[in-house]
Amino acid sequence: MLTFLVTGVAAAGFFLITRSKQMSYDFEIPEEHLEGLKTVPKILALGRLYIFMGDLLIITAFTFAFVFILIFGCILVLVQYHVCLVLLKEFQKLDIVEVSYVDTVLAPVEYIDKRIQNEMPECPDFPRLFQNMKYLFEIYGVIGGWYVIGISFFAVTEIINNWSSFINKGFELDEYFQTIIEGVVLILILATFGEFLQVEIEKSIEKIADAMGTIKCKNENHFQKLLLWSDWFLQWKWRPNARHLFEVNHTMIPAAIGTVLTYFIFMFQLRTSEIEGKKIPSNTTLQ
Repeated sequence: MLTFLVTGVAAAGFFLITRSKQMSYDFEIPEEHLEGLKTVPKILALGRLYIFMGDLLIITAFTFAFVFILIFGCILVLVQYHVCLVLLKEFQKLDIVEVSYVDTVLAPVEYIDKRIQNEMPECPDFPRLFQNMKYLFEIYGVIGGWYVIGISFFAVTEIINNWSSFINKGFELDEYFQTIIEGVVLILILATFGEFLQVEIEKSIEKIADAMGTIKCKNENHFQKLLLWSDWFLQWKWRPNARHLFEVNHTMIPAAIGTVLTYFIFMFQLRTSEIEGKKIPSNTTLQ
């Protein structure tokens, strides 16, 4: 988890630094370029400032979305781990609370009653904890899902747009190549982090299932309640997704590659059709 946080903060910082350098060129935009933009003020200084503020707003929103996905995702992992731990501790208490023959002979009756009834205190309000956890995951799924859609669309378009310029420049290591790397890193981080969230949730579910299968002392007064809560936990299914458009895991990587390749194949076919269309009139002869 700490690795994701450090990597995410480093990636966000690198993105801000590189984009800040590119934003500095907003104040060097030629006047003739601004004249063709209808929504930009005609005054040169105001037009450049207008474009700069727009870029700043986009970068700030993008960075916030990226950090939100990572930080709140890690917090939710800790929350679901805590809820799982609460349930596991209750299973452990069932194994511990057993009255032996020595207890019944040597220990006072008050001690035995205390051990049976008070040593295993009332289970914490697990239904409330679990419902709050599910509510937090639902909120994160909605907000984070829209953020994932925006970041994924941004990363893929950056790769596509700058790859064409990178090829035309003769594969020079310039700002176009740097932007392509940024897009690839964004997709990789999102895919890996989504897989991490899914694996952590599955680990907690597996621990609960193991506790149910390996329990020895089944105190009927408490076991049925734990069994009900455990089934509730096991039936809970949550996967990181982009508003149910696609799941955020390792499947994002081949999906992004397929999107980029599909675009270039389509553009190649379009360009080929244009070239063939220009050749047809020159090859025809008057009869």
